[in-house]
This record gives sequence, C-alpha cells and structure tokens, in this order.
Amino acid sequence: LQGKLYGRDAHLSTLVDACSEIGTNGGSKAIFVSGYSGVGKSSLVEHAKEKLEEKNIHFISGKFDQLQQARPLAAIDAALNEFTN
Repeated sequence: LQGKLYGRDAHLSTLVDACSEIGTNGGSKAIFVSGYSGVGKSSLVEHAKEKLEEKNIHFISGKFDQLQQARPLAAIDAALNEFTN
C-alpha cells in the first residue's frame, strides 16, 4: 500500500464501519465513494480494503472511467473482474 492518508480518518472509519455491517442485517450493500478528481478516493478505498482484509471481510471495488461512459456498468464490471481474478 502506497502513501499515507492525511485528514481522512473519519472518512476511512465511516467506510470501514459501513462495510463491516454488510451481512449482519441480512442484506447486501453497495457503497459509492464520490468526489472531485485528485482528492484521494482511490487511496481511501485501498486503505479501507486493507483494514477489511485484516477482519477477513471480502471487499471488491471498481472505478468509473469517464472514457468508458458508453459502458454505464463498467465500474461494476471492473469490481466483479477483481473478485473473480
């Protein structure tokens, strides 16, 4: 994992807590992280993924690419590809 998150502890905690609750209430969740480019969304997700793996929680992620607008489900496709590989 590269880099350190600065000033994102609250966001990281919120994301990890939300993901940790998946399956406890009998349902599934999809969590979306949004924001302007360059604000550290990918880093936040990668740090959350590491923390969740420590808890033995499976976590998949996909990234929306503006160049893939013709494929509206490209991020979900990317997440499922990550899961199956």
